[in-house]
Amino acid sequence: MNIAPLKIACLATAMLSSTLVNAAQCGKEQDGDSYWYTCDGVQVTQSTRGFFNDRITEFQKKGDYVTWRYYDGMSKVTYYYSNRVWGNAQKVLTQGAFERSNSRITNFKVYGEHVTWKFYDGTRNTTQYYANRVWGNALVDLTQLASGRSGDNISEFRTFGHHAVWKYYDGDLDQTAYYSNKLWGKNQKRLSQVAVGTFGSNVSNLNITKIYLLGDEYVTYKYYDGMHNQTAYYSNKIYGNSQKLLTQYANDRDNDRIYNFRVSTENVQWTYYDGTWRTTKNYRNKVWGGTPTEQ
Repeated sequence: MNIAPLKIACLATAMLSSTLVNAAQCGKEQDGDSYWYTCDGVQVTQSTRGFFNDRITEFQKKGDYVTWRYYDGMSKVTYYYSNRVWGNAQKVLTQGAFERSNSRITNFKVYGEHVTWKFYDGTRNTTQYYANRVWGNALVDLTQLASGRSGDNISEFRTFGHHAVWKYYDGDLDQTAYYSNKLWGKNQKRLSQVAVGTFGSNVSNLNITKIYLLGDEYVTYKYYDGMHNQTAYYSNKIYGNSQKLLTQYANDRDNDRIYNFRVSTENVQWTYYDGTWRTTKNYRNKVWGGTPTEQ
């Protein structure tokens, strides 16, 4: 039985369907003081009501989905929504940010089949990052809940592969570390040592790299140990539990220095100044750790 023509026909149909979806033309339509967005003549968003000062902003098309920000002027609340370009699949993606509580949604991004955003809850004075599938119904929290009253802070948030990574400062404990989570949540991991502010410790210089041959994603970071007055670079798999020391320790008391640290896919390189011997040498290592090798 010759099935090759059938396979070719199915492939051609799939490619044509994808091309048609990506070629969908979306734009703004207006009638008086009301407006909405359509794709190929199909309405995909709500219609605004000029009397209530509704607004649609940040409209964008990604593949066969569209997303947008909608401000309901009557209820004074903002949500993000999604829909298929052919309509009939409108979903709410985020919590509602109400003006009366001074709540806010910021940093909304579409990343593959996921969306992520930062939500400030004005009632509780808390901040947290969340994610959802672009088609909705899968809202999860990605990060810790940062309390403004405690001085907590979430920074350096980014997405990579199937993960979100960020830096979290716990104001009550005066501690900082890098963390990661799967974009579908429930897998939060600590990626770095915990830097205790009382000792003057800190973590910085987070970098992410992917080893395509191994299928693994790694992070590297710089850690200053204030208790022992020394600096070193470390790595970890993006899902944690594989921390490795990459460099020598640079001790303040000896005037040691590590500089020009850089990552090139699976390799890391740096320059090390030995304050005791007053020598400067270049080194390299694998991103998954090992013994530093002089170049």
